[in-house]
Amino acid sequence: MDINTSVDKSIAFEASKVESKDRTNKELEEQASSFSQLLNQTNKSEEISYKTTANDENSLTTTFVDPTNGKMVAVSLNKDVISKLEEYFGSDDIRRNQDGTVTLDNKAEAYVSGWFEDIAYKREFLKADANNDGKLSREEYNQTKNNFEANIKVTVTKSDDISVDVEESIGNSYLNARETDDFTSLYRSGNRAKSLDDELNMTLSIDKNFDSKVDIGEAYSTDKTMTKEELLLAHVNSLNIEDVVKSKVSQDAENERTNFSTSFNDILSIIIALLLNTEDEKTKQALEKLKENNGDASSLDPIEKQIIEDILKLESQEDGKYKIDDIDKAIELFENYEIKGKPLEEEKVIETTTDKTLI
Repeated sequence: MDINTSVDKSIAFEASKVESKDRTNKELEEQASSFSQLLNQTNKSEEISYKTTANDENSLTTTFVDPTNGKMVAVSLNKDVISKLEEYFGSDDIRRNQDGTVTLDNKAEAYVSGWFEDIAYKREFLKADANNDGKLSREEYNQTKNNFEANIKVTVTKSDDISVDVEESIGNSYLNARETDDFTSLYRSGNRAKSLDDELNMTLSIDKNFDSKVDIGEAYSTDKTMTKEELLLAHVNSLNIEDVVKSKVSQDAENERTNFSTSFNDILSIIIALLLNTEDEKTKQALEKLKENNGDASSLDPIEKQIIEDILKLESQEDGKYKIDDIDKAIELFENYEIKGKPLEEEKVIETTTDKTLI
């Protein structure tokens, strides 16, 4: 059985469009001097929109104009991010000042300030920082709109073999982040942003083609703990069984449904088995054929063997045969439950939406 995973090019986040302004050397020098004076002020200035509190030897304080209000912004950008900007936009747009700060100009400023506006205001990072300390606690981070929900489509086809395609696309974006002891958001899973600077650096890093958009593939590249294939399969298996199956019988027995969700190794197995059982009852037939042969799988055809061994993953006994009780239990489950949604004519498909809490 082949399992293929993919994501489309749907957009998770998009920078604001900012018109670039190419300053003369004198104008840029004056702005850098003015911003330097503001940075050195000990009192809070009304002329500063955001001033970083980060102090990292691998980062440089970088200034530009806030496109929302025209005030100064001072963020802490990683040195590798600044090098990336310099390589793409050219050194004329990246002014390295004698005091160690960086002033952005022209297209580099428009690009970075567009992302700043998106993160600070649309994703509400500034609003979420309730105590204005430049850092985000978990509770504050959960007030940001730094998350999205994904549409998961599982397609099962069978010919000489069973093929499974798992595809994800963005459903809704700019949703509240959801971080708890037991749960992590789809975006930046297990690696939440600790500050506005943190998220700006991450966004600038993953926008590989400088198109001012973060698609779903780029968004998932923030997870360094697993491959994209592992991540997508983990998303499927995080689905709630209640949103995958529906009862075919009149009574809605909660305990049976609980048994159903724990009878197999993962939710994907349940989805595939139920999709294969739609219309021609292929799964049920494979189980009944196995029972007729007293649990001996040698009588099954290749597709039926895949259903029993690779999908249902029933455990065989020492003699290689399967327990009749396990077979009867599986048959009963597939008699009582079916997949939610309407199957397509040629391909059987289930579509569901999740942000790992199933909005």
